[in-house]
Amino acid sequence: MKDLLLKYYDLTIMVLLFVGLYIILKIINYFKEKNFEKYIESRAFIGRSEKLDIKRDYDIVMKAQELLDFDFKVDSTTFYDLNLLDYIKRIDYSMSTMGASSLYVRTREARPILKDLDTLRYIREKEEETISLMAKFLSFGEIKNKELFTLLKNGIEAKFSFELYVKFYPLIAALVLGLFFVSKISFLSGITLILATNAIITKDISKKTQGASKMLTMLGKFSKLGMDVLKTDLELESIERLRDYKTLLKKINRKTGSFYNKVGLDTDIFYELISTVTLHEAMLFLSIKDLVNENKENLCKLYFILGDIDNEIALSNLYYNLDLVCKADVADKTEDISIEGEELHNPIIYLKDQEESVGNTFKFTKDILLTGSNASGKSTFLRTIGINHLMAKTLGFVVAKKFKTTDTDIFTSIDIKDSIEEKTSYFMAEAKTIKKMIDNPGNIYLLDEVFKGTNTIDRISAASSTLEYLSKQGFVVAATHDIELTTILEKDFSNYHFEEVVTKDEIKFDYKLKEGRAATRNAIRILEMYDYPEIITKKARERSEER
Repeated sequence: MKDLLLKYYDLTIMVLLFVGLYIILKIINYFKEKNFEKYIESRAFIGRSEKLDIKRDYDIVMKAQELLDFDFKVDSTTFYDLNLLDYIKRIDYSMSTMGASSLYVRTREARPILKDLDTLRYIREKEEETISLMAKFLSFGEIKNKELFTLLKNGIEAKFSFELYVKFYPLIAALVLGLFFVSKISFLSGITLILATNAIITKDISKKTQGASKMLTMLGKFSKLGMDVLKTDLELESIERLRDYKTLLKKINRKTGSFYNKVGLDTDIFYELISTVTLHEAMLFLSIKDLVNENKENLCKLYFILGDIDNEIALSNLYYNLDLVCKADVADKTEDISIEGEELHNPIIYLKDQEESVGNTFKFTKDILLTGSNASGKSTFLRTIGINHLMAKTLGFVVAKKFKTTDTDIFTSIDIKDSIEEKTSYFMAEAKTIKKMIDNPGNIYLLDEVFKGTNTIDRISAASSTLEYLSKQGFVVAATHDIELTTILEKDFSNYHFEEVVTKDEIKFDYKLKEGRAATRNAIRILEMYDYPEIITKKARERSEER
């Protein structure tokens, strides 16, 4: 036996090297997942659900919306008006890009993500199973390449001249290895030729598929994650939906195999070496290409089903991380639209700095006009209502002691911008936005400084007529500096305001909502604080008092 080993020493070393690398890789993956579980257990389930610091590319998160045709109820204007991307980043406790994509899409769809809040409690109680799943999603890694979405949506149709070589590569490799027993020179020449050919093929396949072959390898991890999730004892509706795709997951898992189980998405050097020697990338690509092309839509659905599972667990962690949280009451649309809040906070501000966040209490059963001076909190309050309305509809809970809204869509005109490229003025852009409200009756409309892009006479005339019209077909909360509107519309609108305290050196705001119209103004005082010439501020005060 010893003589035999010495005779084939080189071959033995080569085989042992690859076997050793494979075993080491498996061990690393095993301990990595166990370490993830310990990390999550120590950070997420000690009294509170601490948010893990995961570096995430939200451009990729949002790119996933292209995978399927979604019925977005929240249009782009409302999405940016309400700073919903910032909101999503604040409440995103998911372990994977898929979970974040699910949160983004479900928010834009404005439909319930959870069956009820009992789901959150159930997830919390199943601590061991939850930690295990969180670790699996975390170990999957962040998606760093948008090409995966192109692969899932469009499949891959490239054809290659090297397919015959790849199919017979195991036989060719075996023949070359057999040369070792005949002539070492012939063996080394054969190995050199194979490696050179394989390097060309590996480079060619990467070039022609624009990295799709690597994405197919990631698809193998994707299917493995799905199979692992199905082994859990957690009983969630999203996991039941995943079971419908068990056969497809098995096929992908079988075709991709377990040979390449990359430690992370950044270990490309080792991957390239193994792929060149074994042609694993090329074989993987050819074997799974047809399966991908036949199941493009199902693969896209799988992406979001896995994302929903991750997201449901994440929302449980969010819920138990909030010191102030309540179940939202979303009334059926058949009832008259109303909005009611007790200590209602803006989630973005609250999650950024709880001490700086201010809650407001109110009960709106009639359309609302908000007045107040600059920076007093009108626009922030509009966003607070809009974000919590969507949070109530999608998550079922909000940052408040009590919140009630109505199951309607929401449209906004808060931060309208003109466009030089589209040759659209501010007023034209605002007019188009408000026309969308007019075309969608029966909803909630949030407006800030209606028609401020035009002259005072036209602004007040057009704004009063438009707000009056919208109030008859839906529910309006509008902020304005035009005090005249509070008188013109007092029959249909209730008046609320924000105010400030002006001292010698500063202006302080409490950001608390108060009944009635605003009685204070601060624009001229701000000019004085910035040391404007006295002749300007003095004349401004005189003319202000004359009006």
